[in-house]
Amino acid sequence: MYFGEGLADLGDRLIQVTWEEEKAFVWSKDLKPMGEFDYDGIGWGLTFDGQHLIMSDGTSQLYFRDPNTFEVIRKITVTRSNRLVNALNELEYVAGKIYANQLDSDKIYVIAPQSGKVLSTIDLAGLWPASERPRGGVLNGIAVNPKNNKMIVTGKYCPFMYEIDLEIVK
Repeated sequence: MYFGEGLADLGDRLIQVTWEEEKAFVWSKDLKPMGEFDYDGIGWGLTFDGQHLIMSDGTSQLYFRDPNTFEVIRKITVTRSNRLVNALNELEYVAGKIYANQLDSDKIYVIAPQSGKVLSTIDLAGLWPASERPRGGVLNGIAVNPKNNKMIVTGKYCPFMYEIDLEIVK
């Protein structure tokens, strides 16, 4: 059995990483298996910048991978005010920036893909108040609709999907 994690849309196919099984699966748009890759480590989030897959593993590192071989091309360390930003989870790539939520946090970090520096932070603490969450309830799912720049946010045990407006600067 596999624990599915991040999923990236490459236009002609989808690639999905697994949590601890060290496998990435390639799917057709109609969800037929097309292949798989092996990799070392764990998979959390995955996005595509048009050239590379960008993968998180729950640390402060983001890995840029070749979409055809899954080999690591380069990696960046994510920092904010010269401090590591750990537990990076779900990823989205929009308008030249990486959006990453942090596990067990209500924050989404906007990251420069060349340097790993946090450019800004989106605080979602008021969306789903902690007092209304069951044990283990966290915001940890993000997606951005590039057609209208609205971010969709949800989480573990979250009974809602929230659509929020962002001013995404290109």
